[in-house]
Amino acid sequence: MNFDMDIKVRYSECTRAQKVSLHMILNYMQDAATLHSEVIGFGLERNLSHNHGWFLLAYDIEIIRLPEVFEEITVSTDPYLMKGYYGYRSFNIHDSEGNVLVRADSMWILMDIEKLLPVRVPYEMTSGFGSSDGGIKPTIRRKIRAGSDWEAVASIPVMPFYLDTNGHVNNQYYAMWAEGFLKEDRRLSKVKIDYRKSAADGDRIRIFIQDKGADRIVKFENQDEELLAYVKFTFDPEEAEG
Repeated sequence: MNFDMDIKVRYSECTRAQKVSLHMILNYMQDAATLHSEVIGFGLERNLSHNHGWFLLAYDIEIIRLPEVFEEITVSTDPYLMKGYYGYRSFNIHDSEGNVLVRADSMWILMDIEKLLPVRVPYEMTSGFGSSDGGIKPTIRRKIRAGSDWEAVASIPVMPFYLDTNGHVNNQYYAMWAEGFLKEDRRLSKVKIDYRKSAADGDRIRIFIQDKGADRIVKFENQDEELLAYVKFTFDPEEAEG
């Protein structure tokens, strides 16, 4: 079941180049997904009453063009597959003429937020979203492969305002922190995010970077050297960002 959310890009959502920042793209998609869930009766309060929460596992994002300040756009999302513990959502961001600006696929897991254990997606939820429970194969691949040669670049304490309703650092912050290590002279064409472990209040997040050809990989670890997430940027090797 496809769902559309219309947006007029605000100044506060843009970089100094007057284009939407990467973490705001993730916010658009998260907002569309949560609003869709709310509209059909499987929203925040319903999930919390069952101690349920959707945890994001991975994003696979293709950027054709970043939306610009004051542009009117539509964020479309389709929860095309729910099976077992997992849910898969696709996203498209269109301009006012219907041109696709951003495509994305995502992988989620339904969790008991008290026990921190996976929960099978109930039939009524699968039915409510109009999602298939089989026969469709998602194209997203979660794991990002990286080498062992890392450069330590930053360390960030987790503050309470980084946390979402699931009690861990919201996915958009990893993208926001990783944005600080973009190559400004290159156009960003793809982003893959692989979430491994949640970070909580009081943790300290250490950030490392690694370059592999046209890619830059940003790694996040906690104070115990446990892997939290990878963010992989792929840049157009021939086109500089204008």
